[in-house]
Amino acid sequence: DTSDSTAYKSGLYAAVGLTSTNRAVAVWYDATGSRLVYSYRDIGTSYTAPDVGGDRKTSEWQAHAVEIDGGAPLYVDVVIDDEDGLHIGYYSSSNGGVRYAYLAPEKVNGTATTGDFKIATVDTYMNPGTLLKIGVRKEGSKQVPYISYYHNGFYGSANAARIAWLKDGIGSDGAVKNGVVNNKFTGDWVVMTVPASNGIQQYTICQGAPVSGDYQDKVVAAYFTTKNYEMAVL
Repeated sequence: DTSDSTAYKSGLYAAVGLTSTNRAVAVWYDATGSRLVYSYRDIGTSYTAPDVGGDRKTSEWQAHAVEIDGGAPLYVDVVIDDEDGLHIGYYSSSNGGVRYAYLAPEKVNGTATTGDFKIATVDTYMNPGTLLKIGVRKEGSKQVPYISYYHNGFYGSANAARIAWLKDGIGSDGAVKNGVVNNKFTGDWVVMTVPASNGIQQYTICQGAPVSGDYQDKVVAAYFTTKNYEMAVL
């Protein structure tokens, strides 16, 4: 809702997901508060769209809203894994790079507070992270998030697409390791430049982590270059 009466206001960046229990999840940038906000609404066994001009369920969304992170978190994307865990990727303007937040399944299906979100800094080298997308794949017993993004520091060059993933996945205790500490890579996230054939235009860097088919267990990135739309496979 965009009215001045709401505590959690709107912004340009938002993403949504749906759990296995039909809980609709929304994560968005509150521009007024310069913060990332999470909320949900339980849909039940069927969904009826709110009437135009009628009850838009604003009070319900606002009542469940909680702040995730501050510092102008932009370019938000989310994915819900096959266990109902919530994975959030975003560009943090104040932190100068890519950030990741995780909310465990029991909190996604229950009630979450700010402290329940496990936040990690993924990549800060030369201020990367706009136009990002996030995916997740279960590898063994652990969920592994994958984030692809535009590297602003290499604007327009063949080095402008980057992809990162949490090497050992989410810990059994729900802990998430940082990819950068004190401006140094820790090695806990694999962070790599996608070897594009030509300069990359500033559009969303798409990605996938397939679990079946020809690209099973591989990592896929797709992006626009100055010559074509290109796909890279690792």
